[in-house]
Amino acid sequence: MLNMSNNKEPTSQQRDVINYSNNIVVMAKPGSGKTYTISEKIKGILKNSLEYQGVIAISYTNKASAELKHRILNLGVNAKSSFFGTMSLFYLVEIIYPFGNHIFGNPSTELEVCGKEDESDEVIKGRKVLQGKDMDNLLLNDIKILATLYVKGFILLETIDALAVYIYKNSLACRRYIKARYTHVVIDEFQDCGKMQYEMFIKLVNDGLTGIAVGDKDQSIYGFSGKSSDYLLRLVANPDFKPFYLDKNFRCHKSISDYSLRLLDHSYPMNDSLEKRIFKRRVSGSEKAIVQYIEKLMPSIKKKYNFHKNSDIAILVPSNSYGDLIACHFTIKHKYFKKTALDEDSSLWATIFKSLLSYIQNRSANIYEFCENYFDVEDDNLMFVKLYKKIEALREKFSTLRLARKVERFKNIAELVYPKADNETAINNLSEVLKDPESIESFTPASDDELQIMTLHKSKGLEFKIVFHLGLYKYILPKEGYDKNNIWNYTEYDQNLNLHYVGVTRAEEACILLTSTKRHNGKGDEKQGVDSEFLSLNGLNNYQA
Repeated sequence: MLNMSNNKEPTSQQRDVINYSNNIVVMAKPGSGKTYTISEKIKGILKNSLEYQGVIAISYTNKASAELKHRILNLGVNAKSSFFGTMSLFYLVEIIYPFGNHIFGNPSTELEVCGKEDESDEVIKGRKVLQGKDMDNLLLNDIKILATLYVKGFILLETIDALAVYIYKNSLACRRYIKARYTHVVIDEFQDCGKMQYEMFIKLVNDGLTGIAVGDKDQSIYGFSGKSSDYLLRLVANPDFKPFYLDKNFRCHKSISDYSLRLLDHSYPMNDSLEKRIFKRRVSGSEKAIVQYIEKLMPSIKKKYNFHKNSDIAILVPSNSYGDLIACHFTIKHKYFKKTALDEDSSLWATIFKSLLSYIQNRSANIYEFCENYFDVEDDNLMFVKLYKKIEALREKFSTLRLARKVERFKNIAELVYPKADNETAINNLSEVLKDPESIESFTPASDDELQIMTLHKSKGLEFKIVFHLGLYKYILPKEGYDKNNIWNYTEYDQNLNLHYVGVTRAEEACILLTSTKRHNGKGDEKQGVDSEFLSLNGLNNYQA
């Protein structure tokens, strides 16, 4: 497969995106060289910017942000005036922390971002008043509650978006600063954008920044948290934005790419002469039989597709509970990336803790690169060196430290990077992870001889030689249950279809859609394993080997 990072010449589609200078919305399919294209575009922007100017580059995860920043740095571009990070981080460090006091007054103590588990009286009281309110449509009286909390040193995690938008709208100094500092705002994974993020993006564009939105409506998998591809489609229809399409898949075998596109579009033309790389298999038995089938097939599949590492094989499951049912039956080495207490904590300190755990558990990871994400080695040399030494010491002594000392060391590093983001919930979540060896192990990358087991959600953005896509049963994918009108129906059909699409497109060489005659539900009861309707959607059963 073509590796776009090593491809010196962009395709015509990519070149059009890179060269266009006004507002754009890029619809990028999996494996289309999206990150390469964004990197090259930002490189061109920064080379033509003044030294003090940069871009706002928003990614959905800190990992994706770090990858994008390193790509830019590797292209030999000065990115120190640019922002790379998540939207929440941008809101905090560029809007709320520096300009909140212009609107609400000075906080009486160091600001603390409070997660949902924070039990301080003021926070509980504030949350009680806001309970049931739509965070995307807070009224002035609600903002007054947030202002009162702010002055007392508290920022509710779930109100960061609303707080930032309010401050930006009402602080002329903030708007002038953003416009002077940044020329462009780039948001990746725009299909997972919420209402407030969309509104902020439009405000920034209306205030003079050039807008670049990148996404794929078919990879929207976070509908349960208020995210929607509707905002991406609004931009496509917006006359102020020119749409571009990256639809050539460099990652997957052509038959996998075609299959995934037919999954979403019944009129997509299929090539009957192509070698089929989507395989449908149904085994007799339940989860144990599935695992036995996979283990038996592995030697021949590695030989057929000419690779040696077990870590190039992914077992993708619809949920953690189903993953538990599968992982317990493997007799060969495997890596099960289980959900941890930190996974759904998006606070600044939690992101630091997760990154630190990944670096500690991966001995080959470069501490220098970690530090580069937070401090410039030239402009902030003292802070850079201080952070480097703290992380190096923590990594060396991690296995011998007691729990309390580990937590203290992690906290010291978080205070150095984000001194205003003290978060008791994140500290508690960190403690839960550090107490549990299995949770810590989830931050260790798979070794070459380990199969990788993870949820479909966790697999987004990753790629594997071979994918075993499990859980394709009636009632599971797509989910069925009683809707808000107490009528039995599909509860998350579009989200589930997109999840299936994500699963299929993780495969480079082959994807095996594997079901069984029996399955177990969440209560442990054995049920009939009825195949999902997704397996025959749009006539796709005719294109499975």
